[in-house]
Amino acid sequence: MTTIQIFRHDARMDTDEAEKANVDRVYDTPLSTAGVAHAELVAGLPGDIIVSSPLLRCVQTALPTLRGRPLVLDSRFMEVFHPKVIHSIQDFKLRTDAELPPAFYIRTAHGIPQEETRGLGGSADARYRAAIQDYANRAFLAGIKNVTIFTHGDCLGSFAAMLRKDLYSTEFGCSITATYNGSWE
Repeated sequence: MTTIQIFRHDARMDTDEAEKANVDRVYDTPLSTAGVAHAELVAGLPGDIIVSSPLLRCVQTALPTLRGRPLVLDSRFMEVFHPKVIHSIQDFKLRTDAELPPAFYIRTAHGIPQEETRGLGGSADARYRAAIQDYANRAFLAGIKNVTIFTHGDCLGSFAAMLRKDLYSTEFGCSITATYNGSWE
């Protein structure tokens, strides 16, 4: 049996009125001071495999949990790709490998779609569901007990829908946990 926990990143800097003016990476906003503090509080999360969206706020939320374990950066867990959300895909640049300590990160490449639709039933929803199922299947077959994924609010909605459960919260720092034993429990 494998436990999958999907964790939404903590509070973004651009949601804190006192810190909003300090945001210089509009499409890759870092955590606020409160968000960093909360990430430290939940640092005891289990995870034989720890996965994150490559966006900075997700990576920052995952960092305290690592404790020497590697972090898998997976573009399938990025926020929806749409010009209204991420301006222009051509202008959006992921951080380079030189900006990330290579001993602790593994970059996975699955391609970046040109445009996606948001919400349940949209193309971003299909991407999230496929990625979650991929990790569940691979971890279960390999006998891995815990997978912790740091991502965005929409992904939590996709996971709840996969489990046929109501989504109770998409607040910063919330999570959903389920077990997989060849099927979802």
